[in-house]
Amino acid sequence: MDKTVRKIPKLHLNEFLKQQTDLIKSRLQLAAFLLMFCIAIADMISVVALGEKIDVTMRQTWMFSILLCAATYFLSRKIRVFQAAKISAMLFMIAVLAVMTKDSIGYQMPPFDVGIMFVFMFFAFSLIFPWSASEVIIISLSHFAAYITFLFEVPEYDFKGTLIAQSLQDYLGGLTILFLASIVCYAVIRRERSRDVENFILFKEIEEKNKQMQNELKLATRVHSRLIPHSTRTRLADIAVTYVPMSYMGGDYAKFYFIDKNKLIFFICDVTGHGVSAALLVNAINTEFERLAKEGKTPGGLLKEMDRFIVNDFAGTNMYLTAFCGLLDYSHFARKFIYSNYGHPPQYIYRITDSSIHKLSAQTSFLGLPITDEKVYESEIPFEKEDQILLFTDGVIEAKDTADKEYGGKRLEDFIKENNRLQVERFNQKLLGELNSFVENKLNDDVFILNIKTK
Repeated sequence: MDKTVRKIPKLHLNEFLKQQTDLIKSRLQLAAFLLMFCIAIADMISVVALGEKIDVTMRQTWMFSILLCAATYFLSRKIRVFQAAKISAMLFMIAVLAVMTKDSIGYQMPPFDVGIMFVFMFFAFSLIFPWSASEVIIISLSHFAAYITFLFEVPEYDFKGTLIAQSLQDYLGGLTILFLASIVCYAVIRRERSRDVENFILFKEIEEKNKQMQNELKLATRVHSRLIPHSTRTRLADIAVTYVPMSYMGGDYAKFYFIDKNKLIFFICDVTGHGVSAALLVNAINTEFERLAKEGKTPGGLLKEMDRFIVNDFAGTNMYLTAFCGLLDYSHFARKFIYSNYGHPPQYIYRITDSSIHKLSAQTSFLGLPITDEKVYESEIPFEKEDQILLFTDGVIEAKDTADKEYGGKRLEDFIKENNRLQVERFNQKLLGELNSFVENKLNDDVFILNIKTK
């Protein structure tokens, strides 16, 4: 094992060697195919274009090449060990060199032409397989040995039917180009090998960090999910909660809190953006909502305090949110529903007595905007038994189909009218199913639905 590979941590060494083994196997199969292709083209040119006859040497070359390529292809598929792959590649190279040397001797080719051919083969074998720098030296010596063997065996060469004795210039020309090719390949392979190992190590480090981040995100998601309330049934109302984040966690959030036995306060919001930053703001909002709810704040006062909290504590973050807060007060004979809406899409109350839908529209702008406004935004309407209050984030009405059309408020109102008699959990499931069908299971935003049916 070369020094460069020793830099790889033992934990990942086997993986690197397996990758290299698979690469050598695939390259061996490619080299076998290219060898057959090149021999076929060369012989075709010789026979068709140059008018040469198919002689014994050509037949022998073809037979040996077919056997060599077939054996290389099938044996390469059996290789499992890195060293075996390297040895197989080296033996394949030596066998090809032997064939080319034999042919060069048999045809008494000019030494410079043979030198050029060996240089081409040298570059091909050096660059097609993932050798180490020291192994390139072995490959270089093999090509030198093959070329020198040719020079000794062919003291004179055939040039256009005339035998010409080799000169010192012929020897030096081929050896020089082989030597220069060896230097170039050694430098290139040494640099490439080092780069491959460094890239592998860097990739594994990034992979480990990504894995760590994924684990941390999963843990953060579990913590974040604990902020989401569960569906419940009480003597005041049936409440169903449905939350579908785009990623691990999102900026949609809802909460409800029983102030006392006759009052239920609830809250839904949508933070700008998605992911961790939005989830961190949601975490802070959760704590602040519980504190303000326990203090007995009404919806308008609660959202006014929430607005101050976000402006003061999250200044400069460019994070804002739309929010809706409602309070069901059962303590009087005439039941009261008090609500406040800061930039949130119109929410709905379905009145069972006259089968009508009443929109609870926004009364002011987003929470968190640095606007000096001391007004408390709050409205009050009556409610009856079995009225349905549907709160949701914009992921519901802004869900888009393949034609880029939004689901929209009109479809949602029609859905409420057709399905208001369903149990709240079943209502939410059916609505989510219709949304998924509408967008073909490609929701483009977080979806939060808080469905409250009064008693």
